[in-house]
Amino acid sequence: MVELPHVPRIGVLPIQSRLSSKPPTHKPGVDSPIGVFDSGVGGLTVLSHVMKQLPNEDVIYLADTARIPFGGRAPQDILRINLEIMNFMVESGVKLVMMACGTSSSIAYPILFDRYQIPIIGLVEPAAEEAVNASRNGKIGLIATEGSVGAGFFQGAIKEKNQRALVIAVGCPLFVPQIEKGDLESEETERMARVYLKPIQEKGADTLIFGCTHYPHLRGIIGKIMGPDVSYVDPGEGMARQAKEILLKEKLLRTQNPKPRYQYCATGPWRSFQEVGSNLLGKTIPNVRQITLRKIM
Repeated sequence: MVELPHVPRIGVLPIQSRLSSKPPTHKPGVDSPIGVFDSGVGGLTVLSHVMKQLPNEDVIYLADTARIPFGGRAPQDILRINLEIMNFMVESGVKLVMMACGTSSSIAYPILFDRYQIPIIGLVEPAAEEAVNASRNGKIGLIATEGSVGAGFFQGAIKEKNQRALVIAVGCPLFVPQIEKGDLESEETERMARVYLKPIQEKGADTLIFGCTHYPHLRGIIGKIMGPDVSYVDPGEGMARQAKEILLKEKLLRTQNPKPRYQYCATGPWRSFQEVGSNLLGKTIPNVRQITLRKIM
C-alpha cells in the first residue's frame, strides 16, 4: 500500500457509522485506469489536469448525478455515498482514486483514506499547501460548499502549515446548480459571486482557494470581481501532480499509451452532464454509461 502524506484528522464532523463489510480488493497493474469522481461536472477540472500531466493514463470518471449536490447533505450521507463510489472504483480495477469533490475530501477522505489498498487523493492537502505558499499577507479566502466549510478540514490544514494564517471561509451553495446548467457568465451568477466574495475582499485576502472543483469554471467572473492581484488555487493541478508522484513511486505510471481511454459514467441524468461537460472540458464526451451503484448501508 502506498504511504500517503500525513493527513490531520482536524475539523471532521462527528460521524457515527459502522464500516461493517470489508472493502473489495484487487491487485492493480501499470495498465489499470485511474478513477476520478464528483457529483457532476465539477471534477472535470481535475480530469483536465490529469489529461495534461498524465497523458498516457486511462481514466474512469464517475458523475454521481443521481445525488447531486453533495454539499448540503448530512455527513453520514456523504460517508455512505463515498463508500459506494469507492467500492465501485475498486471493483472496476482502478489503481488510484482521485476524490474530485471538496465535500467528499473534507468529510469522507479523513475516514476512508487508509481503508482501501489503493491510494486515494483528496483535494484539501494540495490546496492548503499551495495557498500557504502563494499568500504574501497570510490572508487566505476559501470558497466551498457549506459542508466543506462546516467540517473545517480546509481551515485546519491551512492552520497546520501556518498558524498565523487568517482563513476567510464562505459557503457558496448556489454556485453548483449554476455551473451544472452551464450558466457561467450571466448577471445572476455575477451577482451571487459578488455577495459570496464580499467578506473575502473586505478582509484583504490575497489568495483564493477554489474549495469545490466546480468553482474553477467561474474563474472569469471571480477574477473580474477579485482583481488581478489575487492568487488562485485550483486543487486539480496539485492533485494531478500528487497522483503522478505516487504512481512513479509505486512503479505504476504508464509511460506509453497512444490512445488513452476515458470512460464516463453517471448514476442518474446524463444528457446534461454530457452536453455541459463537453463544453467545460473543451473536448467531446462521446458516451456516458448510466450505472447503478451497489448499496452498502
